[in-house]
Amino acid sequence: LLDNSKGSAQAYFNVAKNILAQLVTPKTDTMLSNVDTKINDLKNTWKTNARTNNTSYKEEQEKTFDSENVEDLDELREKYISQQQVEKNSQDFYEINANGVTDPSYTYYISEQMTKDYVTNQAPYHVSHVLVKVDASSDGEGYWNGKITADNAKKIGNAVRMLASSDSFGSVAQLVSEDEGSAKMYGELVTTTEGSQSVAMEKTTSYINEFKLGLYAYEAYLNPKTKAAEVNTAVRASLRVPGQAAASSSFDYKNDTAVSELITDGTLVGKNGAFGIPLSKAIPLGYIADVEKNIVDGSKVDYASETQYPRNILFNNYFNYHGVNFLYDDSDTYEAEFLKDAIEVGAHSGETILTLNDVKNKLPSKYAEYEYVKGQLSKIDAGKFKTVEGISDNLYNYNFDAITKKSVLTKIPTSKKILVEKDTDTNPVIIVRGGSSGYQGIHFIVVNNDPFVNSQNTYQYYRT
Repeated sequence: LLDNSKGSAQAYFNVAKNILAQLVTPKTDTMLSNVDTKINDLKNTWKTNARTNNTSYKEEQEKTFDSENVEDLDELREKYISQQQVEKNSQDFYEINANGVTDPSYTYYISEQMTKDYVTNQAPYHVSHVLVKVDASSDGEGYWNGKITADNAKKIGNAVRMLASSDSFGSVAQLVSEDEGSAKMYGELVTTTEGSQSVAMEKTTSYINEFKLGLYAYEAYLNPKTKAAEVNTAVRASLRVPGQAAASSSFDYKNDTAVSELITDGTLVGKNGAFGIPLSKAIPLGYIADVEKNIVDGSKVDYASETQYPRNILFNNYFNYHGVNFLYDDSDTYEAEFLKDAIEVGAHSGETILTLNDVKNKLPSKYAEYEYVKGQLSKIDAGKFKTVEGISDNLYNYNFDAITKKSVLTKIPTSKKILVEKDTDTNPVIIVRGGSSGYQGIHFIVVNNDPFVNSQNTYQYYRT
């Protein structure tokens, strides 16, 4: 049966009569304006009721959320938008029959089997994302040794800080996502084809490799909700994972038999692993964005290449991995790791560093960074970092091998809590680095509804 509990993915659209109505009913500016007006009216009502009932604005707001069976304002807004779509769809098909003649007795009908076939054949994902664009190339050396601008670094750092805070995913998308179309929809991705819009990412939807295949790889190898043998077999059969290794240039999104040819058991994710981005390395990106000089005395570094700027070192070490990534909280080990790094910096500068106080006195610029990061770590919403089965204890990142003099992927020795969409569930924020000829960037993705998690609920989600 449909799970109508708060926080369930199905509650996101629990009033939509079916997703097929949304597929043929675009979200118009009029719809969005109507919903915004309704939300603004509600806000005024909450203020008035708070004064009348001697309660708080938040209490009155929560009463509405409870009655509407939603978690927050983002979900309420999406619910109202879906109602507008279904109403418009019903009106259109009520007024116009197959011959184009107005007939009040005509009723639009989509059968149960049509809905089930759609879900089975197309594996529709309902996803939202936050996009931060970067100037780094993904060709040649840029694939592993990219260069980003100071502005890029600030935007990445800002997005990470906001996602790790108590702000909702939708509100962050609205404020900082550089995908203007989905930002307007609070991060929700819609696909426009031949005049219609779909909230679903289907098998034949043309998204960049890293985005679409990142989700497929997560589904087949990492998602704890699809780990059961019977379910996982169905997932791999439908998404064709693992596939045959193929060059990106030969990948054909429109060919259903090739949807996952780039995902193989030999990749990191194919070995049930994922790349881990430590929060303490992501937050400083904005702080050190403009640093292009010696951090010890502020002098210009002669003959230093752009790739040696701190922002590019952090970017390439932690945000330029073209696979499945997760952000994890390392607050508990940050101080020790910082001191270890400061000791090395001091050694290269002829300074003996043993304690944080030494850093403060001898490397003031470095210590200022420490205070900034510590301050930001104290502001995160700890509830949005959770242990996710099968992922938290299978994270990897780069470590320098003193013998080979190379950076190698190394498994993080302890389990880490990763960033999830909100503190009421364990729906992870999936991070991918990718792009096309038109842009390069970092996508922070959440799956609002997964076609392979609980088939009965999935069917109800797309129909109700």
